[in-house]
Amino acid sequence: MYEGSNVILTTWDGDRLVAVLRGITDGAYTTYVADLAVHPDYQRSGIGRELLARVVAMYPETGVILQAAQTARDYYDHIGWQKVENGWQHPRPRWSLPNEYSERRLSGGS
Repeated sequence: MYEGSNVILTTWDGDRLVAVLRGITDGAYTTYVADLAVHPDYQRSGIGRELLARVVAMYPETGVILQAAQTARDYYDHIGWQKVENGWQHPRPRWSLPNEYSERRLSGGS
């Protein structure tokens, strides 16, 4: 996921990663924010809002669209983002680990 993304912003507290924003942009028309995650200990501190503001500032000529988890819907409304209704999504198959990896993890192997 990260190798294919050209927008990655992180927030650190010393050597501890506390937030990450991952997205894709063409730099001209649209920027997509695919992931925004803030460690629970650092939520409600403005980090997520700041990462989003930085993406908007980095790409002022593009529209910025994000895909959000249903549980985060109220957050984006609260910080002033507008919900869009003009999109469609093709469902992706559920991601799963290869059986050999799952079996190693379940049996305690590395």
